[in-house]
Amino acid sequence: MKIDIRKAMAFFVALSGADKESREILMNLNKSNIIEKKDMSDILDKGSRGVEKVAKEIKDLPTRRYIYREVYSAAYLDRKITEKERKGLERIREILSVDKKTANRLEKWVRDYIKLLEKGKRMIIN
Repeated sequence: MKIDIRKAMAFFVALSGADKESREILMNLNKSNIIEKKDMSDILDKGSRGVEKVAKEIKDLPTRRYIYREVYSAAYLDRKITEKERKGLERIREILSVDKKTANRLEKWVRDYIKLLEKGKRMIIN
């Protein structure tokens, strides 16, 4: 399984609205030069086209699933999903053409993973 990180990053840029702050965050994330600077400009350009257009360019299922998992993870940082977040996640799921069963499995995996990390932290602290 290979994730197309460039297309995933373009989607995240599009999702954030491709504003100046989001672009700066993305550039900071790439300080380790995972992506070459010339490719980064292309990612930022693609991201400015909008979520739907970027999603149409993502043909491979693993990358679409990866994006959904990461978006859900970000929404679940506070350990809850609000109604507004749920609606947004549903829209993103549809845009990415991720089926509900797979989305539910990915969401459960994220919740289980976070619980496992928290359990590990408790084991270290106590």
